[in-house]
Amino acid sequence: MKLISFEVSNHRSFRDDVYFDFSRPILTTNLPPKGKTWSDCLFPVAVVVGANASGKTNLLRAMDFVSEAVRRSSTSWLEEDQMTRDPFQLSPETRSGLSRYTIDFVTDVASKGAELRYRYEFEIGPNGVEMEELKQYKSSRPTMLLGRHRVGGKLKLRYGAQMGSAPQLSDRELALSRARQVGHEILGPLAGELADLRTYNVGDQERQRRIQWMTRDLAEGKLSVERLQQLAQAADIGIVRIGLDEQDLPAEASRFLEAIEKHFSESEAVNGDSNEPKISEENRIRIARSLRFVHNQSQGEQISFGIKDESAGTIAWLALAFAVLDVLRNGGLLLVDELDTSLHPHLAAEIVRLFQDPDTNRNGGQILLTTHDVTLLENDTDLQLDYRQVWFTQKDLDGSSELFSAADFGLKPKSNLAKQYREGRLGGVPLLATSLIRDMILS
Repeated sequence: MKLISFEVSNHRSFRDDVYFDFSRPILTTNLPPKGKTWSDCLFPVAVVVGANASGKTNLLRAMDFVSEAVRRSSTSWLEEDQMTRDPFQLSPETRSGLSRYTIDFVTDVASKGAELRYRYEFEIGPNGVEMEELKQYKSSRPTMLLGRHRVGGKLKLRYGAQMGSAPQLSDRELALSRARQVGHEILGPLAGELADLRTYNVGDQERQRRIQWMTRDLAEGKLSVERLQQLAQAADIGIVRIGLDEQDLPAEASRFLEAIEKHFSESEAVNGDSNEPKISEENRIRIARSLRFVHNQSQGEQISFGIKDESAGTIAWLALAFAVLDVLRNGGLLLVDELDTSLHPHLAAEIVRLFQDPDTNRNGGQILLTTHDVTLLENDTDLQLDYRQVWFTQKDLDGSSELFSAADFGLKPKSNLAKQYREGRLGGVPLLATSLIRDMILS
C-alpha cells in the first residue's frame, strides 16, 4: 500500500479539517502522467515536527483509528454500549458532532498486480456511521465500489456493479469492516490493507510491546535470529552475536525456530506452509527469555545478557530496523511515532536516508514519522528533503491543533529549515514560561 493523502476533522485535537499529502508536484490529476509510476509521483518520506502535545501523535492516531474501525467495527465495537469515537473534547458542538476520515491510497491487492488508486471516506457521529464511500480509479473518472448515505433518515448501502448484493448492516459498523469479516473477493483485500496499518512507537513506554513484536516475528517466521544479529551489528551497538539458550528453550519452540532458520536460509522468506509447527503464547514468552545478546568485554572475553538487560535504544533499533527492512524490501507504509526517542540521531537519519535513496528503496516504500529532531531538516545533511516532505503541528490557544507544510511558507530554495524552525519562524515550537519554573524553584 502507498499513501497519497489523508484528511481528518473532529478527531482528538484536530477540531477542524486538516490535510496531509505525500504527492509530488507532478501528480496534478487522479492518475500518474504518461510514462510515470505511482512511485514516481509520491514522496517516500514525510517528517512531522512540533512541540510536545501539539498534535503530531494525533495525526498517526487518526490513521490508527481508521485501521481499528475497519478491523473492529463489525465485531467487538458492536458489543459496546455506544459508538466508538474520539472527537475533539473542548467544545460541546464537536463532542456531539460528526468526525470525518478520508484516506487516498494505492494498492494492487484487488486488481491482479496492477496498482490502482482508491479513495475511502466515512463519517461517524454519536449514533454510528453517517456516510461511507469507497471509490476506485481505473481511469481519471472514479468508479463507486460502495456508497452508503442516509435516505429518509435511514442509512442505505449500495454496492457497485459486479460487487454482489449489499448486506444488511448495523448503523454502528462500517461496510468495509463487514466485507473484511466475510472475505469479500474485492472489498476484503482492500479492507485488509487498511486494517494492517499500525503505528510504531519508539518511546520508552513501548519497550515491552517492542519485545513482544520482535519475539512474535521470530515465532511467526518473519524474522530469523541470524537476521536479528545482522541488524544489531549494522548499528554498532556493541552486540557481536545473538543466540538462543537451548537449555531454556522448550522442544516445541526449538523445532519451530529450526524450521524458520531453514526457510530463511533456503528462500530468504517463510513460505507459509501450514505444516509448520505452531507456537503457543507461553512458548513465545520462553523464546524471548532464551534470547542471549553477546558483548565483548575489555579483557577480550565475552559476556551474554538476556533481552530484559538490553537498553531501550538497543531494543528500539532491533524492532524498528526489521520493520524498516521489510518495507524497503517489499514496499508498503510505515508509521513511526517519536523516531528520535531512544535512537541516536545518526540512526534516525540513516533510516530516512535509506527511504530517500532509490537504490535501497526500489519498491516505493514510504515512512511517515514524527520527531523533535530538527537535525533532519539541516541544510548540511544529504537527506535532501523537499519542503513538501516537512510538516509542522501547532496547538492553538483554544486547544485545537493545526497541520501545515513547510511548502506553505513560500521559502527560497535551500533555506535553512532547521534554523528558521528553531527561531520560531515556521511555527510549531513551544512557548515556554520559564519565569514560572524559576518562581517555583526560588519560592
